[in-house]
Amino acid sequence: MSNVNTPKIDDNLLYRRQYFIGSNFIEKFPNWNKKKLCNNIFFTFHPDLEFASAKKNNIELFLLGFFFDPINPDFTNLDILKNILRHNTNFTDIIKATYNLAGRWALIYSDESSKYIFNDPAGTRQIFYSM
Repeated sequence: MSNVNTPKIDDNLLYRRQYFIGSNFIEKFPNWNKKKLCNNIFFTFHPDLEFASAKKNNIELFLLGFFFDPINPDFTNLDILKNILRHNTNFTDIIKATYNLAGRWALIYSDESSKYIFNDPAGTRQIFYSM
């Protein structure tokens, strides 16, 4: 029987494109990005996971992952977020504005009185949280 060396997973590939949303930052991953979302929601995410945010008046959107807009294929994630906010003023309208978007994403909606998180219709960006 020969010794088989098990390759060590590069720390940068471990939990790739994963994230945590909770009541505090996850300190176990010192090289991960950290953002405070709203007053008491903390977001810790792998460096390879795309992130964008936009705000208009009292509504703020946080994107985890990526959008693709077939109507505006040159738009970046930030362009799409701003476009969504430009034409919509409540959570229901924001959801409807994502109907034509492809991609692998979860979107966090925040206003003065509520917080919601929802994902792309296929559920390709799974949502887990701890409060």
